[in-house]
Amino acid sequence: MKYLLFFYRLTYIILFVLVFSCKAPDKGYDLYIFNSLTEKNQEFEELCRAYTAETGVRIKVLIPGIGRDNMEILENELNSLSRPVIFTIRDIKELMHWKEAGFVQDLNHAADDTFLELISGLAPALQLNAGGISSFGIPASVEAFGFIVNRDMLSSLFGEGNEENVLADIKTASWDEWAVFIQTLDRWIQFPFPYRIILSGRLYTFLPLKTGPALNLDGVFNLRGMDNLINAALNAAFVSPYMAYRNVLDETDNFDYDHILSPVFFDFARALDLLSSFRTENESINSFTNSNVVFIIQNNQIYQSIAEQNAAMAGRLEMLPLKIPFRNSSIVRGDGITAELLNRSIPVFAKGYYAVNNLSSQEEKKLAYDFLLWLYSSSQTIPNVLEKSIDSYIQSGNIIAASSCGVPGTWPGNIVRTIMEEFLTRESWTTADYPVIAEYALNQWLKLNAEFINAVP
Repeated sequence: MKYLLFFYRLTYIILFVLVFSCKAPDKGYDLYIFNSLTEKNQEFEELCRAYTAETGVRIKVLIPGIGRDNMEILENELNSLSRPVIFTIRDIKELMHWKEAGFVQDLNHAADDTFLELISGLAPALQLNAGGISSFGIPASVEAFGFIVNRDMLSSLFGEGNEENVLADIKTASWDEWAVFIQTLDRWIQFPFPYRIILSGRLYTFLPLKTGPALNLDGVFNLRGMDNLINAALNAAFVSPYMAYRNVLDETDNFDYDHILSPVFFDFARALDLLSSFRTENESINSFTNSNVVFIIQNNQIYQSIAEQNAAMAGRLEMLPLKIPFRNSSIVRGDGITAELLNRSIPVFAKGYYAVNNLSSQEEKKLAYDFLLWLYSSSQTIPNVLEKSIDSYIQSGNIIAASSCGVPGTWPGNIVRTIMEEFLTRESWTTADYPVIAEYALNQWLKLNAEFINAVP
């Protein structure tokens, strides 16, 4: 009996040693990240190395590369035994695919209080959601589009020291004030005179003579990025990319496109009429960097191109909201926003999002939360002036989600260009042209979306 007990004890000790000494083989990394946002892949890899040096957490990064089918590669990786814990989602269309497959965690359910504070602090316009209060990603970078202007140009219009007040009042100016300002500005470019205008209820007087950058002016607008104008108009119809996406795929009669979008495109036509009347023929970026125009319509990615051509100007840029003569009756988003608020806000969107794999273990998710907190909270890069401008809108709450990011198909295609080629050949537009333009835009919308729906497997 004594020997039997000894044998049992010895067996237990051997089993104990075997169980607790057997560890899983070292994979060579602690956190696996799949990053298809290849625009800044070298910068991202450097950040990962910095994080490893700071925390000791080893990171494996897979960046598929430009021109490859990232969705197929990610599909294979997510279904492998060593699936990524963090992966990137470009837009609402990709989100819906991965959500239906069960791979995306709703970050509102993260088991980490500090990370939850980050999620709850994201502006609603920057949330990646599929309706309700869900949040499926952290923005990799925030972008926006609008009118871009050189502060020094405003100084040469209204006098040095007035540019900040002018900027602030243009942002909140009504459509009527904006229209008078543009018409007067065009007249001043041709015949300098101390004309008076009102912006946001405040009186401003043009300088009697051209000085500084204004000496080179020959037009008000460069319409290089005019597609952004019709995309901004869509914000009167859709509160988010998800709502635009959902309504495009709605095969029932629940969404009356003619009733809802025709007024939006009518308002767009009125805005296009004003802008195209005071445009420059030269749509190259040179017309802006050489101070031949006051405004260019672009997103903040234009910064680098401007900096390469005119470094001094690049440091003096500001983004302004695109102005559209919205009528409150044509705004059907359903969130109570008014024409005034739409016209003082800029449409924002993320170039992509970092998502967390819903099938990862709690330990892996914790590593992901910590990394994303570090990435999002740490000042890893110095923002340029346009990025600072966007952040000022975010801080003041004057942002809206760029709903056009949820529109499937190839929208807007060549719609705006075709409209301009048709109507710019005329000496002037009439109010009778607006419904014609609206009908054309609506028909193209229906055509492009039908092509998308038919292509959906």
